[in-house]
Amino acid sequence: MTASAKNTFGAVLKIDDTGGTPAEVAELTNITPPAMSRSTIDVTTHDGASQAMEFIPDGVYDPGEISLEGNLIASSTEDDQLISALTTGTVQDFEILIKAASGTDTWSGSAILTDYTPGPMPVSGGKQTFTATLKVTGPITVATTA
Repeated sequence: MTASAKNTFGAVLKIDDTGGTPAEVAELTNITPPAMSRSTIDVTTHDGASQAMEFIPDGVYDPGEISLEGNLIASSTEDDQLISALTTGTVQDFEILIKAASGTDTWSGSAILTDYTPGPMPVSGGKQTFTATLKVTGPITVATTA
């Protein structure tokens, strides 16, 4: 049987704070999609016959965070946009494009930039890099294109 695994090369992240069409953040070296999670509520009682803890799902879920790593191109359009997003607190529309079983999945939603950190700049053997974190706010929509 042939595996259905896909390589990750070519993933794309786009952001926009104007309600327009999100633009690609250039020279990303790593995109970590959000890890969605839902808390639980312990509803175990003293008279539970099984003696096993029981839980129900919390009423809301956390849509997670998006982590980025990339080449820092100081004063580039992307660099300026990320700094502005952090300093103004403007909610960003985002799209993450990833390979799907067939075609491409686009994960879209809104997020707040909570961290933008230029990397170390050693005297020798280094390149300028950055990391950033976007906290997703609200639901994520997944659409597949052929």
